[in-house]
Amino acid sequence: MRTTDPHLGTLPEIRRERDALHIAVIPVAAAESLLPGDHVAIVEGRAVRTYGDEFVGVVDPFLLRPVEENEVFWLLLVPGTITSLRHDWTHPAFPPRGSTEGKGTLSASEEWLLTLAKTRTYSDYFQVLGELAGGGLCFKSERDRDWADEHRAEILHHFAVVTGKRVEGEQVWFSCAC
Repeated sequence: MRTTDPHLGTLPEIRRERDALHIAVIPVAAAESLLPGDHVAIVEGRAVRTYGDEFVGVVDPFLLRPVEENEVFWLLLVPGTITSLRHDWTHPAFPPRGSTEGKGTLSASEEWLLTLAKTRTYSDYFQVLGELAGGGLCFKSERDRDWADEHRAEILHHFAVVTGKRVEGEQVWFSCAC
């Protein structure tokens, strides 16, 4: 990187005009209550506050409220720490997508729920998490709702892996948008 390139976390060496930056981000669940801008490390796939040099990023500094335990938020990774960039980055703290290391971990469950959201609901990934946390989920059709009833345990498993919040099957209702 040229020293004149903008790099968050450092003071600019020269006065410059406007610019734009790429910041690697990933949605992660909070292991505890966190404040916007908190430095965090990743422990067992979840974000924890840290005051040492081992932090991997910061809680979205643009949030207007704290992130509560088990809520999913955008983690902004420390600039210059990602090892590749194609808008599909890699970082030592997170297993690569599709790797066998990631199977059964947070990223595999995130991908599973993302696919659920895209194929069977009108909601996006974060809406699906919010709806499940609230006790219900709306599907595109009666057929999709019936599929969800058959896969209820799997849906709730992936929700628990992503959020750390266990929900009993009877506490969640499914409906269709038809």
